Amino acid sequence: GVLHRNYYFYAGQTMTKLHYDLNVPLSSSSSSSKRQREAHSYQRRLHQLGYGEIAFCHTAYGRLNLTKDDANVALPWKDILIANKPSENDNNAPSSSNNNSSATNSSFGRRSSYRDSSSSSLLSGRKMQIYRRLNIVLEEASDVSRLLLNNDVSVSESSSSTSTVRELFQGYDIISLQPMNEPTLKAVCELMLSSSSSSPSTTTSNNNIRCIDIIVLEYATGSRGGYGLPYKLRKEYVR
Repeated sequence: GVLHRNYYFYAGQTMTKLHYDLNVPLSSSSSSSKRQREAHSYQRRLHQLGYGEIAFCHTAYGRLNLTKDDANVALPWKDILIANKPSENDNNAPSSSNNNSSATNSSFGRRSSYRDSSSSSLLSGRKMQIYRRLNIVLEEASDVSRLLLNNDVSVSESSSSTSTVRELFQGYDIISLQPMNEPTLKAVCELMLSSSSSSPSTTTSNNNIRCIDIIVLEYATGSRGGYGLPYKLRKEYVR
């Protein structure tokens, strides 16, 4: 499902309601030009509907692949940002020289240069904030510990790179896990619970648990083919 929320800002004396959508799927297998057209179309449409912030989402399955799942490969800034010519006083517009800069040095999200001053939407004349999200679908409990605990191993066993899961995560603004069965959900919840009782310095240095922002509960794949969770949501998983 789509994760979206509302927030408010004051324009003069008027409080205006805005929206943000943190799950805008974008295919990483499409060509650069097609992905760019889709991303720009989503931005314009959502801007007209009053959305102020959106996250383009790349979905990975199980074990991560350093090449395919890298943020600058799956969701390169040069494709997902609308790069209108910035004005001289516009310091927030991305330049062509930093659209694919190292993710570890980038700030949280980026502002698109797109503005529609003629639009009647609530965001008329305002820029849209863009984020990159990685959603990882988990079907094996062993993949949970591999992702969250083994910070010193390479992302893919078939890769000769020494890059770690942590470095891959740092390329994205939002990381979400989507457990598809009860064993994977239990493994995720147990590790998240153990991290909350550990000191931040110890947890951050030894694993990737604190990199996780969202746990996705998939209601569209019920156990009988209908809507509903494919497993029971036990009280010990939610605290």
